[in-house]
Amino acid sequence: MKKYVSILLAGMLTACVCTGAFSVSAADSAANSTATISAAEVWAKPNETVTVDITVEHNPGIAALSVRIDYDAEKLTLLDAKNKADWKSAEFIAGGDKTAVPYLLNWDSDGTADFRQDGVIAQLQFAVSADASGDAMIGVTFDQGSTFRADFSDAAFETQNGIIHIGEKPADEPLRGDVDSSGSVDVTDAQLALSAYAELMASNPSGLSETAFRAADVDRDGELSASDAQYILQYYAQNTVAMTPTDWEEIIL
Repeated sequence: MKKYVSILLAGMLTACVCTGAFSVSAADSAANSTATISAAEVWAKPNETVTVDITVEHNPGIAALSVRIDYDAEKLTLLDAKNKADWKSAEFIAGGDKTAVPYLLNWDSDGTADFRQDGVIAQLQFAVSADASGDAMIGVTFDQGSTFRADFSDAAFETQNGIIHIGEKPADEPLRGDVDSSGSVDVTDAQLALSAYAELMASNPSGLSETAFRAADVDRDGELSASDAQYILQYYAQNTVAMTPTDWEEIIL
């Protein structure tokens, strides 16, 4: 069964490449390390203010970092950007014009040493428009030319876009596509969804909990299919690999 699932997943990956779901090359992807800059996924109602954390994980050591934040200005208004990085030698400089998209966050040290701490490095406060609905993506990219180590060598990061779900948060609602409840959507989730589908096709239990099943059923039709796994893979490819903010409605036509 695992071999069958691996073959199917490989086929889906090939399909994503052939249809352009991946907009970066394999060499570009390999160049990125496991160091990650991510934005949080949160819920907010219209007319509410909401805070989105920007987090660094597996920091490789940097003397300077420049992060670009994209967001839907029709749904969101940026109110504030606060430095939360525990980088004592680094100066934090945020963009002065909060209406500018992308909005820039910069950290710059004295150049004598790298700062390596992980954790929340910034908090962005947004106001949600009164007539906003659906999802508002928070795009995260970094400027390689302004991100480097104390010896001026490049420091590479993967990025994970965030999202603000606008409306009432459903009770115990799992993150869409996050089958393993890791807090993010990735290839593992697509593999778990495909494995569960293969088990169901063999008249076996899916092996997923009720919560995991709801997370895997990304097209919200109440069933689990190979299409769900493919949608999860496409979502990961667009938002994490290609770093192109894309919501589920753009993928599931």
